[in-house]
Amino acid sequence: MKRRIPWVVLFLAAALLALAFLPIYVDRRVEADRTYVDEVLQPARDTVQILTTVYARQESRLQEYLVTGSSLPREQLNELRIRENRLLEYLDDFVDRYALEDVRLSLGDVMDAATLWQIGHSSVLDTAEGRGAYIETLDEGLDNYERLLSELSVLRGAIYEEVQDAESRLAEEREVQGRVTLLLVALALIALALVALISRQLSDAVAETTRRREDEVQSRREIDAVLEATAEAVLGLDLDRMVIRLNQAGTRLLGFSEEDARGRAFQDVLHAGLPDPADRVDRPEARAIRAAMVEGTAVDGVDGEVHPRRGGQIEVRWSLRPLVDGRNVRGAVLTLTDMREVRSAERALRKAVQAREETLAVVGHDLRSPLGSISAGAELLLDVPLSEEKRRRQLTLIQSAAQRMNRLIQDLMDVARMDSGGFQVMTRRGELARALDAALSMAETRAGRADVELIRAWPPSLPPVWLDEDRIVQVVDNLLANALRYTPPGGSVEVGATPRKDGVEVWVKDTGAGIAEEDLAHLWDPFWRPETSDQEGSGLGLAIVRGIVEAHGGRVAVESRPGRGSRFSFTLRRVD
Repeated sequence: MKRRIPWVVLFLAAALLALAFLPIYVDRRVEADRTYVDEVLQPARDTVQILTTVYARQESRLQEYLVTGSSLPREQLNELRIRENRLLEYLDDFVDRYALEDVRLSLGDVMDAATLWQIGHSSVLDTAEGRGAYIETLDEGLDNYERLLSELSVLRGAIYEEVQDAESRLAEEREVQGRVTLLLVALALIALALVALISRQLSDAVAETTRRREDEVQSRREIDAVLEATAEAVLGLDLDRMVIRLNQAGTRLLGFSEEDARGRAFQDVLHAGLPDPADRVDRPEARAIRAAMVEGTAVDGVDGEVHPRRGGQIEVRWSLRPLVDGRNVRGAVLTLTDMREVRSAERALRKAVQAREETLAVVGHDLRSPLGSISAGAELLLDVPLSEEKRRRQLTLIQSAAQRMNRLIQDLMDVARMDSGGFQVMTRRGELARALDAALSMAETRAGRADVELIRAWPPSLPPVWLDEDRIVQVVDNLLANALRYTPPGGSVEVGATPRKDGVEVWVKDTGAGIAEEDLAHLWDPFWRPETSDQEGSGLGLAIVRGIVEAHGGRVAVESRPGRGSRFSFTLRRVD
């Protein structure tokens, strides 16, 4: 018997070590493969799907631009290309990191196809001629796009094969895990038998340790179930609908610490900002959550509101999942998504769509009016015998309408060149005072009709600057037109220039109504006009001013307060 005791002890020690460490080792292997599938391969496959959607949107914006010629689809196309580059960089880093050669080859084919497709329509974005030429070869562009979609499908297939391989390894490891479990069970039984031979008390101690282990696993399951959705505000609720857990996002959203929230009714945490407890219970969110918990059903993506402890009201989207342990329902997990940024983005999108529609309406109106004048004058000249004086008057009206149309078209072309980076100025050493005099002379008639005083405010001599004189005259004329438009009769508009250390500052100051602070950031945007404005105009003048000044290497600025007028300024570089 004395000879057997050391062997029994060694066997028992080996069995206990296997019970302690072998499950950990196998679990880590299984978890590593599961993580590789869920956090590496699956996100990569999702990224390819998102990339496919980005290319589809690029093709849609390209087709929209071909049909309308609008600058908005081009801007959206550039944004989509930025997103495309980020996705491709992610995929390229993914294949480099995990050395997936088949996926690397497929990704290279996708990049080649994308490059060929984008080179094919790059000329569309430069000139109107390029746009027309691309339309004539549209079938070739569509073939390149179809090839790109085909290469994306191959890439998805390559990643799917990697997923299948990983799933196969995972299945094999789970089979090993099952065998290990059986082995451990056998070892445990043998160990228990040996322990029973040695001591009944030791057997009881092992049983107690096993029960404690089960309790720890049970507690860990509860915690893991609550924390599965920690990306958003998460509340764990028990069967009495009391809060048992609140994550950090929830504390920030609702204003409760986890300790303070635990043990409170969920509606008192969600709507603590409402002073009347009856109002908290009767909220639509509270009624729906109670009903779902009674029925034991899941609820997805319902819009609602919460009232944080600190006050106020926040729009959220909530979801509810039963908290299940095995076959027993132990409560529920309530997830809250803060929708403030989403709602703000939706409002911005609606405003952008509205701005686009208003832009089309303004351009259509501004072109239709002079075109109508030209058509009416031409019909009159063709159908009615007129005296020489009346005939010249009609021709003058036609010429004036044509000039108006030409100015609008020229402004549109300037804005388009600025957006595409193709706008250029021909600068040379010049006298700024001459450009300012020319702009003031052009504005004198308009100022007289508007009963607004024009004031010159620059010194007799100004240092020479680098400028395209015609373009600077256009800048000052646009600023003067804007100032005259918003200055009431009896007011004044001042044009001045002051030498600075790094150049010359030019300004146009008026005594008009001024500009609201929230509108200052949008003044230089093409086609933008204040919602409260009743003045006509295409909204291109200030955008062209900024484009010309920046092309000179200068900068623009505006200072304004409602009721106190505005001061627009820009700088030009001195000649060294």
